[in-house]
Amino acid sequence: GAHFASCGHSRKRRHDEVVVAHLPTLEAAGLNARAEVQMQHAQRKIDIFYTDPQPESAATQRVMADVTIQHAYAPMSTQLPNTRLILSRASKEKTRKYTNDAAAWRASIQPLPYTTFGAVSKDARQWIERIEQAAIAGAHYFPGLERRFQVVWRENISFAILRATAVAATRGMQRHRAMVAMLPEDN
Repeated sequence: GAHFASCGHSRKRRHDEVVVAHLPTLEAAGLNARAEVQMQHAQRKIDIFYTDPQPESAATQRVMADVTIQHAYAPMSTQLPNTRLILSRASKEKTRKYTNDAAAWRASIQPLPYTTFGAVSKDARQWIERIEQAAIAGAHYFPGLERRFQVVWRENISFAILRATAVAATRGMQRHRAMVAMLPEDN
């Protein structure tokens, strides 16, 4: 169970699918974004890069958003995980990792941590709230006429994570089952 949901053979694919699931959220708010942007003079890519519709300061006109998917359950653990703590630590790590790059690009850092089971971090919830406000300000979303923007897009992203985790678990089980089948039988 736990290993197959976080197996290294499929983590990147799941991550990339979840990054792509964020793009329609921004598009629905009228925001143009680029995915997997290679930063100059940096070895890492930024998952999502866009102009901030409501920047907190003139010094940060852009947003560098980075998705991370954490496995909440430790293998063989019978304890319920502290999901809030796991996601909070992931947010802090993303912020630490991108601080220098963000300063160079005059951008704010937006960590977007989730768990493999679709739990949404405080940072990701606040991000969706800000995108909803941008959608309202740009007349792309009408609260009195449409289903709640935040709910729709939080569900869409969580379901993308769940689908990708299910696919990863299935592929992991198939891969490991094939490997076990090749082992000689003990008599």
